Amino acid sequence: MCLFSYKRLPYRNADSTARHFRDWVSSYETSISHTRVPLGFDRRLLVFEDMAEILHTSPAGVGSSAPSPSPSQEQPWYQDADISGAYHHDTNHNGEIHLSMQYYSQEAQNSSQTLRPVSTASEDGCDDGPPDDHIEARRGIRLIPSGWSIEIAGLFLTLAAFISLLVVLKGVDNQPLSTWHFPFSVNTVISTLSIIMKTPLAFAIGSCLGQGKWSWFTKRSGPLSGFVTFDDASRGPLGCVALLWWLKSRHWASLGAWVTLLLLGVDPFWQAVIQYGGKLVPIEHNNSSLLTSRQLSIGDWYPEGTVSLDYHGHGDVYQGSRLYPDVGMTATLLIAAINSSSSDLTQPPGISCRTGNCTWPLYTTLGICNTCFDVTDQVVKEQDFGMPDENVFSSCHDTSFTVNYTYTSYVIPYPSTRRAILQNFEGYIHQSDCKLRSRVGLSPVFWPTDTYQFKESKTLLASFALLELSGDYWDNLTTIEQATPKATECALEFCALAYETQMRDGLARESLISMSKARVDNSYSPSGDLSPDTLGFIQKDFGYSLTESTDLLLSSGSPGSFTFLIPRHDLQVTLSQDADFNSSSRIFNITQKSVATMIGDLSKNATLDSITFGISNTTNTTKTVDNIAHLLTYRMREVDGTITLGFSEQWIVFTHVRWEFIIFPVIILISGYIFTIGAILDSQRLDLRTMKSDTIATLLWGLDDGTRQYLRYEKQHHDRGSDKIVVKLSTEIDGLQSRAL
Repeated sequence: MCLFSYKRLPYRNADSTARHFRDWVSSYETSISHTRVPLGFDRRLLVFEDMAEILHTSPAGVGSSAPSPSPSQEQPWYQDADISGAYHHDTNHNGEIHLSMQYYSQEAQNSSQTLRPVSTASEDGCDDGPPDDHIEARRGIRLIPSGWSIEIAGLFLTLAAFISLLVVLKGVDNQPLSTWHFPFSVNTVISTLSIIMKTPLAFAIGSCLGQGKWSWFTKRSGPLSGFVTFDDASRGPLGCVALLWWLKSRHWASLGAWVTLLLLGVDPFWQAVIQYGGKLVPIEHNNSSLLTSRQLSIGDWYPEGTVSLDYHGHGDVYQGSRLYPDVGMTATLLIAAINSSSSDLTQPPGISCRTGNCTWPLYTTLGICNTCFDVTDQVVKEQDFGMPDENVFSSCHDTSFTVNYTYTSYVIPYPSTRRAILQNFEGYIHQSDCKLRSRVGLSPVFWPTDTYQFKESKTLLASFALLELSGDYWDNLTTIEQATPKATECALEFCALAYETQMRDGLARESLISMSKARVDNSYSPSGDLSPDTLGFIQKDFGYSLTESTDLLLSSGSPGSFTFLIPRHDLQVTLSQDADFNSSSRIFNITQKSVATMIGDLSKNATLDSITFGISNTTNTTKTVDNIAHLLTYRMREVDGTITLGFSEQWIVFTHVRWEFIIFPVIILISGYIFTIGAILDSQRLDLRTMKSDTIATLLWGLDDGTRQYLRYEKQHHDRGSDKIVVKLSTEIDGLQSRAL
């Protein structure tokens, strides 16, 4: 009958195998019959029959017989059995030593004869353990490697979170923030998905690093401190730093450590992916407006009889009229001259925008343009003896007494009854008996031929000669005869303008796109029953001047300027025909009544005095004249009142995705997958039990008894650290063991 049977037991040391064998047998002295006990790995099985009787039989040796000792002297046979000869080398198991002894028995029961090895491999149908086909099936290929289910599920969760994150980013890219209706903000969702993405990946990498220590020491020997370093790396970033230092990034396990560390830095990149930017978006068309001017018809004139005049030998009857300028235009002119900063505070006329943010595409309007030139070289210095009383702003102009001294005058020789002049007694200003109430001399002309720089103008409304003296004279630092004069010629002309306007936060800004002073041919030509000869003389005498009766206008002192005017068609100015202004007007009309009343108003001494006084109180005469033109244009737009429509805009915040910031997290994600999958496959290739960072596995199979005692001895007596103990994993009867080398 079969006592026990077993498979071949691989081991590297016969003495160690004997010791383990005895310890194992002693633990089963009281076992019942027919009990199967696994010795360890690799399908090894022992079958015992009548264990209690056998264990109390003490063989003297293998193949010898001896009387049974007394009960007091009984010893279990396995304590003295010599099994060292039962080992032999097997070339089929890589040179390992295998236990291959057999005991035979002559009697099955109550026998005191010496036990001999028996082979039960083919006798009496003894059970040889589980069938081979069953064992081989357990070691076959699995769809999900054993022990890695949680890690693989984590990889799928990471992938799902990453795909979800991409879907969210794609959905919000370049979309208004108001379209996001989820209870949590975009950043919150992105942050949550990034945590869901990296946490399972970090867990899987940690498990692979934990399994890596078993793989590492199965393939090669190394210091015991490396085993600890691998284990620490599986538990957090600090351990990964130690592992990188130990491996010097020369082993592919370093990839897992690097990914673990870099996963700590992916959150700022995910937060930087989202960027918010606002822009104005049109929300409604034709709900904003402003005023422009397509024509100008202002002022009044009233006929007051006719007169027959002889003009170049031709007698014609002309209508006499009294002119009344537009009060609003006069007020605008004076406000602009006195308050030079008013244009900075004035919005385009009639502007309406509900949201405070509106845009008006290109539009055109009639207006007044200003141009200035330096004409200081035209100034004439005069010295006389007598009373300097020509300047209307001098205290000597209104005095009844007469003082005769030498005085100096600076004059711009404009052909006008009112010269631009600054004069005073010689010497310092504080010593003079004549006090000047204005620092500027002003003189107007209305014919282009009388100007210095605007002789070719065809739309001239008025040109002003402005005379100034250097500041050192007014500061009493120099005498008038040594003062430095400065002269400027500025013209106001009818023109056509093209603008684009934007209002931002309630403040509108007009941008000038185009400006033209071109006059339509044959516009403002004489009308009525005039002979061709008379028309020829008019063209020859007045050319492109817009007035013929300057002297009459200036000499009139009545409430309404009385003059004789040659009837004319409307003046027309036009924009360039080459430019594209869509459907906007290109040609603008100005009636003769408007031209005559505006020139009449500008030629009045009262108006000129106000303009002169206003300009004298500014530090920049050019800007002041430009301000006059600007506000006159606004007044013309208010009078005509042509509505130009625009569209309202609303400030909307958009979500923008900066895709370049995803590159770093994607690289980390791919690296983590490569490491994790590679570590799992490597563990399967080595046919290692999946133990990862399991503490119990480390306690069960971490060190063999000899190595443990050796390590204790070294620590107690020589204080040698674990980095001095070199170990290697090997397969023992009862599992993996780390054996010191």
